Amino acid sequence: MASSARPVELRVRDDLQFAPLDFQQRRCWTVKDPLRLKYFRFEAEEYALLRMFDGRISWEELKSRFDAEFAPQRITISELQRFAGHAHRQHLLVADGHGQGGVLLERRRDFRRRAFWNTVLNPLAIRLPLFSSERVLKSLTETLGWLFSRTAVLVAVLWMFAALLLVGSQWDDFQMRLPAFRQFFALHNWGWLAATLALTKVLHEIGHAVACRRFGGKCNEMGVMLLVFTPCLYCNVTDAWMLPDKWRRMAISAAGMYVELLLAAVATFVWWFTHPCLVHYLALNIMCVSGISTVLFNANPLLRYDGYYILSDWLEIPNLQRHAATVVGRWWRQLSLGIVDASEPFSPKQGHVWFAAYALASFVYRWIVAVAILWLLYHMLEPYGLQVLGRILMFLVVMGMVIQPLRRLVAFAKSPHMLRQVKFSRFAAFMGAAGLLLAVVCCVPLPYRTEATVRVEPRVAANVYVEIPGRLAVIHVRPGDVVEAGQPLVSLENDELRRVADELADEHARLAVRARS
Repeated sequence: MASSARPVELRVRDDLQFAPLDFQQRRCWTVKDPLRLKYFRFEAEEYALLRMFDGRISWEELKSRFDAEFAPQRITISELQRFAGHAHRQHLLVADGHGQGGVLLERRRDFRRRAFWNTVLNPLAIRLPLFSSERVLKSLTETLGWLFSRTAVLVAVLWMFAALLLVGSQWDDFQMRLPAFRQFFALHNWGWLAATLALTKVLHEIGHAVACRRFGGKCNEMGVMLLVFTPCLYCNVTDAWMLPDKWRRMAISAAGMYVELLLAAVATFVWWFTHPCLVHYLALNIMCVSGISTVLFNANPLLRYDGYYILSDWLEIPNLQRHAATVVGRWWRQLSLGIVDASEPFSPKQGHVWFAAYALASFVYRWIVAVAILWLLYHMLEPYGLQVLGRILMFLVVMGMVIQPLRRLVAFAKSPHMLRQVKFSRFAAFMGAAGLLLAVVCCVPLPYRTEATVRVEPRVAANVYVEIPGRLAVIHVRPGDVVEAGQPLVSLENDELRRVADELADEHARLAVRARS
């Protein structure tokens, strides 16, 4: 029997959940892995193909059924095998053959190792899942659900706009009343900043959870997140991907930012209209933590926070960052190694330039944010002689950001299949061009500009000093005029000298009269 006629010992998992959705005016399916809480989007053809795997069907039967159901489209057996391999790696298909228990156990161990090292190498955000939250959220939704009604949202947006108007109209006074950097991050304010961060992030996550439940979703778990070593709440609302309405999914993603911006708007008015006291400074903490963190982190789609998921829903592209990284990786391998990768079955077929631009911008912005946070922590610790803690954090964060690319590079170097595809002439040309570019950057002097305060003086100059005190009466020249030696510059008046001159004039007059007589 030919290998393509033998049964494929792969079957779709029985516990997977499927929900029909309309993406980009096409019927698609969202697949939920309830064990790993992972979500995947399938085209109608991919969904139908996935459901065909029952552990008994052969490759030839899969091809025949697909070609008949989706004519005039055609699929090859190699494409089917690539699809099955990808689905198996994503744990959507399981194998019934012998020895699969060991394979699954090794995958589980590998998953735990990755989770452990991701936690160690990302010390600024550590998640600790604790419990399911349905009973708690039911009570919270009954109490706070009205905050997400249309009327409440309209009032809140007007309040936020009023706060922005206050800041914009009083910007100069606003800047003058803000404390200096070292004063704001002084040791006595660390505890209050940590408490503010914890409170605002707890309310942020509750906002996500309540909105998710109000709009028909489910909060899968709640737990503790150590955000910059501050304990906060986190809620997993990825189940929103199962909702058919993308605007509801976007509302759930925006709910946390909505809560924080509302807090920041209220805190702005409290801080502006109160005198220096505990409430005044707490309002400033809330205003900075909620307002700045929302704009720089949560709302920015270049980081995998709320703004990212809003953009992903709006574009109707789940796993946006992974698709963008795949496009850049494919282009990079083709440019530097001459490897032409086959397209993945789950990848979008258009917009690759935009995916690449997004991936590069996201990469640069992640490094900027990481450096900014580490710089801030270092300068907070520096006045107290704790720079060593800042250096340790820098090392861990940088290692966390570079170790994953290094692991992929090592895996590539260990793969004989990938090495056989490398075109060494292309690799040599690429390395030569890269070396030449590096030499140009290092050896060719580039213009360097800086700004500084300078004083311009003439090369030959004589300083003019007043040797007798006096009061300035007349200025005979203007700044920038060219003068000559002996030219009057200013006229001074001295009351004592004026009196002496008058006395001398009187004495001269008396002597003249006596001489004539």
